[in-house]
Formats: sequence, C-alpha cells, structure tokens
Amino acid sequence: MIIKEESFPSGDLGFLSQLGLRAEELIFFDIETTGLSAHNASLYLIGTVVYEGGSWKLQQLFAESLTDEIEMLEHFFALLSKKKLLLSFNGERFDIPFLEKLLSQYGLSESFQGIKSLDLYRELRPAKKLLSLPNYQLKSCERFLGIQREDRFSGGELIYVYLDYLKTKDPKREELLLLHNKEDLKNLPALLPLLSYARLFQHPLPLSSVRLISSSRELPSPDEGEDTLSESILEGAAGAFSESSRPDSCKASKGLRSGDSSIFPSGDFPEDSPCLCLSYRVSPAFPKALFRERERFRILLSGNTLLLYVKLYQGELKYFYPDPKNYYYLPQEDNAVHRSVGEFVDKAFRVKATARTAYQRRSGLFLPELLPLFSPLFQKEYRAAVFYAEFKEELFQDPEKADAYLKSFLKTL
Repeated sequence: MIIKEESFPSGDLGFLSQLGLRAEELIFFDIETTGLSAHNASLYLIGTVVYEGGSWKLQQLFAESLTDEIEMLEHFFALLSKKKLLLSFNGERFDIPFLEKLLSQYGLSESFQGIKSLDLYRELRPAKKLLSLPNYQLKSCERFLGIQREDRFSGGELIYVYLDYLKTKDPKREELLLLHNKEDLKNLPALLPLLSYARLFQHPLPLSSVRLISSSRELPSPDEGEDTLSESILEGAAGAFSESSRPDSCKASKGLRSGDSSIFPSGDFPEDSPCLCLSYRVSPAFPKALFRERERFRILLSGNTLLLYVKLYQGELKYFYPDPKNYYYLPQEDNAVHRSVGEFVDKAFRVKATARTAYQRRSGLFLPELLPLFSPLFQKEYRAAVFYAEFKEELFQDPEKADAYLKSFLKTL
C-alpha cells in the first residue's frame, strides 16, 4: 500500500459554523474501485481529507496490488474512529455500501456505526430544480461554482488505467489515478456552500421586509444577467418604497399543481400590475447568484438575501360563503346577505342563494396564494383555480406563514 499526503489551504471556514459544523470533527472521503459491486470488483484507492493545524490534510491510500485491501480498510477506519461526521458525494449509495460489503467478506470488525454521515449528493436533492444543472454529478456541481479541474477522466475510464498499472507499475498511470481522486476530495469542502440552496427547502427563513412596487414593469429582468441583478436589485431593495408609490386602492383551500409554469391566468395580471417584494434573510450566503422566473413571480438569490417578487391582483373578487343555505342572493345588488338580514328584503328582490351565488364582492388589492394560508379567501368565480387574500402588510407578521408562503413558490420551480 502506498500512502500519499499533502496539505492545502482551508480558506474561510465561517460557512461551516453557519451550517452547524466544526472542521475538527469532519472527515471527507472518496473511494475508487474497479467496478460497482464489491462481490466482483476491487478497491484500489481510499482518499480522505481532515482539518489539521489550520489547513486541510489530504491522505490517499493506494493499492499497489489487489492484496492491499485489508490494510487499506484498517488504516481508513483507524482514522475514521477519531472523527464525528463523515462527508461524501453519493457515498451513502455507493462508497459506504461498497466498504461494508468488503468488511463482511473479509470478516473484519470495523464498521460505520457511531459516526454520522452527510452525503452532499443526497442533501442537494431538494434544490435540484432550483439549480437546474444538466446533471448532478460531482463535476457538474464543480462547474456551477466555477471550479476548474486538471483531471479529464471519469471513474469508469480509470478502471482500465488501474488494471494496466497492476501490470506495468507505470508511475504516470499512478499519477493519473491519484489526481482524479485528489481533485474529487480537494473540491468537496468547496462544495459545502451549495447546501445553502437546499436549506431553503429544509429550514425556516426569517422575513426581513415587505415592500410594495407600484408597477411590475419595475421587476428585475432575466436579460440583465444574474451578476448585474445581484448588485443592482439588492441595492434598490435596501430602501423602503415611498407611500406615494402605493396604488390608491391599497389599504393599510386548495393548492395549485406544483411545477405549473402558468400558475396564474395571464389576463388577471396586466403588465403594469402592482408587485409585492418579500425579502428573506439567508445563512450561510449563496455562493452564486441565481435568478428564477415563472409567469407571475420571480425569485432572486444573492449573498445573504432571497427576494420573492409576486404580481398582485387589483380589481374585484368574490368571497364565497361556506354555508350557502343560510344566505339569500340579491340579484340587483349582485351580493348575498345572511338570511337573518334577508328576511327583511322584499321577496321580489331576493332568491335563495346557491353555492355559486352565496358571495360577497370586494374591490381592492389582492395577494395570489398557492396554498390557503391567509383568510378570508377570495376568487374570481366559484371554484376558480386561484385563491387570493386581501393584501395587507400585516399578513406576513406571522413568521411561519411568511416562510410557508415563500416555500409554496419554491416548490413550483
């Protein structure tokens, strides 16, 4: 067995504490094998990264021959026993099960019991649609963050390089094998900030401000580019909008199909519709600005801020009473009144209300909802697909509802 070691700078580790992690307790690992199953494939490389003396320390255990597997396993688990959290990329689906099968085959007592596992690939699942990467292989995640690699081979291609190495012991082939694993491992700590995107779906986000924009024409455009947006839009959102920008009419349970790109009927929202901007605080910061758009809402992620822009509906809507049998409909007024009041209305001007006519009309500014979070709920017509709540800034005083409102939009991306 050959042991290779080197150190590399740790950089700013502040994001680790924001994720609730301590560098001294972590061990990153990645293995290289000659196949997918431990029953008919061999382990030829185990790489680890730990934090020591103010920097990351890389260690690689390389099998000069197929008889080195037991020695490699014992060495790895001796190091693992000193740490509390094992970090990997797809390790819970491949690396860990592979090593567990090897341990069983050799009758070794070592195990992964007693140590927690954090699989970056699994943790990023909730953010897949948000990130919109071509795939979620390690190299795609690296490219998203602008991480460059010297290695150009896949793990599958290197199987043949290793089999040839066993015959020739060619140092150049050894170097290729070590380089692939080394770059996988050195880049794993740099990928941890990607978890900030996944945390949007897993943790509550505090709302920092609620602002009204007089016209949706002022919304950010994807044509501006994410870098430009992250600077100009956040700067503009930092200050409160003046009272003069408010529309004159603004006064101080069913969900929709997730993934529907036309969530709200386009005719309900003219191009100059008023728009709500909700600003949420995020920790740790996003490593890269993102801009995502659907027909009636937009989301901007940048730094420690998430901005949700939602077009509001300005006009008349109806509130449908849940117990229509207790109401009379007044055709001339196009409204329903409770029967305790309707009894005093001339019979010629009233009819018993139905589910479709037991409503009260209301004009104003309304907030579209994907989930029935705020009440009372308004609709354009009976059983219309979209629900609304009368817009008031106080709607978002409940932190749980403010967070749930954001997540209802995130889930449609």
